[in-house]
Amino acid sequence: MEKLRAIAKKASEKISEYSRVRLVSHNDADGITAAAVMCHALLKEDIVFHASIVSRLDEDVVETVNNSTDNGDLVLFCDMGSGQPELIEKVKNNTIIIDHHAPLGDTTAQIMVNPHLADIDGAYYMCASTTAYVVATELNPENKELAGLAIAGAIGDKQLLTGRMA
Repeated sequence: MEKLRAIAKKASEKISEYSRVRLVSHNDADGITAAAVMCHALLKEDIVFHASIVSRLDEDVVETVNNSTDNGDLVLFCDMGSGQPELIEKVKNNTIIIDHHAPLGDTTAQIMVNPHLADIDGAYYMCASTTAYVVATELNPENKELAGLAIAGAIGDKQLLTGRMA
């Protein structure tokens, strides 16, 4: 878990450098709660954001993101992006991925926060909402109050609930 926290810390530090974030997340329980965790965290840091919930990451989503961001905005993908490096590469702005799906290939994202990169099986033990929770608590320890959202996402994603989140 310490390895994942270290990656999450880098992501939180990078997020803090931006005043505007374009957030895109998956339209299932896990993706929606991951987006909710990050939206609450961004709001607390006074970072302006525009969030969209989509059914999948595809060329149309990339085009929409590119048309709805300004230079200097950060694009944050939740519950998607780890398996689509060819699409992430087409995003014109800097990107961060918060995901739990097995990464495929090399990514152009500045940072990918993914339990697989910390030897944690994201298929069973962590989902996007719990990974977003780790990023959010690194951004601001007060975000521990968002644990309920992360747990709701884990339940919706049918994760194995063992151990503790803290």
